[in-house]
Amino acid sequence: MRSGQAGIARGIASGALAALERKARTGIEAQCLVPLAERVNGDAAAALGDTAAAEGHWARALRLAPRCWFGRPPTPSR
Repeated sequence: MRSGQAGIARGIASGALAALERKARTGIEAQCLVPLAERVNGDAAAALGDTAAAEGHWARALRLAPRCWFGRPPTPSR
């Protein structure tokens, strides 16, 4: 995302999230990574200016991992 390729990053992040959600149906390891993938998707959506999608992903990350750093929405200084 930092190199100006937010669209590509969002595509990769969306694909990773979809794969993790499928695997999370049967595997605990994938279940643990879904909140992080939600955060990454939120950051990618925000980089593209899609604040509604970003807030949705951040909210799900917070709901799934409230005590983890990636479960918290980014601070305004970011």
